[in-house]
Amino acid sequence: LPLGDTALSLKDLTDVPVKKKLKLIDPSTGKHCGELEIEASSKLAIEASNEEEHIVYEYQRWQAIVGWGPTLLPGDPGRWSTANGTRFEKEFDHIVPDIPTDWVVSKPWATVSTSQDVEGWQYSDSFMSVDWYPEALGSCYVRRRAWMRVVNLPSSMNPINNENKSSSRFSTRFSLSKADKSTDSVSNNKER
Repeated sequence: LPLGDTALSLKDLTDVPVKKKLKLIDPSTGKHCGELEIEASSKLAIEASNEEEHIVYEYQRWQAIVGWGPTLLPGDPGRWSTANGTRFEKEFDHIVPDIPTDWVVSKPWATVSTSQDVEGWQYSDSFMSVDWYPEALGSCYVRRRAWMRVVNLPSSMNPINNENKSSSRFSTRFSLSKADKSTDSVSNNKER
């Protein structure tokens, strides 16, 4: 496993994301083997507990003559999957998570861009692969991109009053990405 090292002061974090890059070193050779980008932001714990990110993946297949497109082969699992890839469906509406009762959409569906592709496409040789690349290699005939929306519980529905909010601790969210594999950051360049 590659090693990396960086320092980030948590006391300085706000709700505006801070990005930090670190070099990855292969411990067996001592050579540079990639980069890792860390994105960190903070929220009051009560705010973080009243927010959910819903993520689904969209898939396409490359086919001779037509190129990339939503038309899949008969044995393909489906055009959409859950974030963990355990369930596939042909229709977007059949895969999206339900919005909890009394919660509202605070950020509508949008693609999640990568540092190499503003549209967020990642490439592999299989729908079930664990290895996704920022560009199509010779054997990559499948691509995917993440779509995300954010839902939250309105403060008027929050059972904890504002006096208790001030004593809440900070909750920090990190999103990690390997530069030579997939890299995720939110981008509202496309809406669903």
